[in-house]
Amino acid sequence: MVVLDGVANISTKFIGGDAGFDSVASLYSPGVGVAIGTGNSTLADTEYELEEFQAGSELVFSIYVENTSKRYFSGPANLNPDREVHAKMIDNNDGSFTVGFEDLRI
Repeated sequence: MVVLDGVANISTKFIGGDAGFDSVASLYSPGVGVAIGTGNSTLADTEYELEEFQAGSELVFSIYVENTSKRYFSGPANLNPDREVHAKMIDNNDGSFTVGFEDLRI
């Protein structure tokens, strides 16, 4: 998860996916959840403009695995149904982050 230290306009770029399952990636919160890509069908480099978020907002990303009807979250393992970590987040040191998910165990 990412916690903003200032007001920010958030956009995402779907880098791509290679999965045995059909998974929908989304910004889960804050808000109502916004789909940002489907692992086996969204084209790489597809960009989405989301919205402006206030300082202190915690951005939680998720994948919903259609084949298993399970949802996994960025952040600590206790957020996930199997209590395992499924997301890796990398600070790109340019104001952006790369979030990678695995619908199995990392």
